[in-house]
Amino acid sequence: MASTYDLLVDSARILGSIEAEQGVLTPECELALATWLETSEDKLHSCLALSRRLDAEATLLKDEENRLKARRHAMESAEERVKQLATALLLAREELGEEPKVKTAHYSAWLAETQSVSGPEDVSEWPETWRRVKTEPDRAAALKAAKAGAELPSGFRLDSKRGVRWR
Repeated sequence: MASTYDLLVDSARILGSIEAEQGVLTPECELALATWLETSEDKLHSCLALSRRLDAEATLLKDEENRLKARRHAMESAEERVKQLATALLLAREELGEEPKVKTAHYSAWLAETQSVSGPEDVSEWPETWRRVKTEPDRAAALKAAKAGAELPSGFRLDSKRGVRWR
C-alpha cells in the first residue's frame, strides 16, 4: 500500500502535469492519470489523494483571486483619488482665470464634463421604460418542488447522477 508521502508526491506530479497544460486535461495528462491509477494498489485512495490535492489547489487559487480582486479595487480607488487631485488642480487654474487645460510634450490634461441620471433607490419608483428586468431560472425552487412530488411541465425532467463522496 502506498504511503501518505507517496500519495502526496504522486498527486503533486499529476497536478504539475495538469498545470503545465494550463489546467486542461490533455490526452497526455489523461494517459499519465490512467497509468498512475493502473499502477496504484488502492485506486480509490489514490483518487482521494489527488481529489483533495486538486481541491486544496483550487481553494488556494480562489483565495489568491480574492486577494488580487481586493488589491485591484484598492488600486482603482487610489486612481480615482489621484484623478480627483488632478481635477482640483485644473479647477484651481480655471478659478484663477486660466484655461483648464494643460498641454506638454508628454501629456495633455483638460476638464471634461459628463452627465449621469440620479433617481430614487427604489427601482419601482422609476418609470417602467427606464427599468431593466433580468429573468433567470430558479433551479433550486424547481428541484425542491420536483422532490416534493410536483408535476414537472412539458420539456422538464429531473436528472439524477451518481458521484463519489469522500469522508
